[in-house]
Amino acid sequence: LAVRPDNPNYLYVGTEDGVFTSSDGGTTWSATNVGPVNSPVRELFWMKQRLVAATHGRGVFSVDLSILSK
Repeated sequence: LAVRPDNPNYLYVGTEDGVFTSSDGGTTWSATNVGPVNSPVRELFWMKQRLVAATHGRGVFSVDLSILSK
């Protein structure tokens, strides 16, 4: 689980089926449209405003979340 540093209502979770996100503190969840699809995510971590997902078998993906609305 990774909490967005500049907005704690945004949560990201790495699962066996990819990355899912919540913009309401975990009440609802949806699949992200960026990064690994249907790939087990082993680790999520932040590099400044960049969320990084390390997967099993498909490499490492990252997205710059500073370009998205807060």
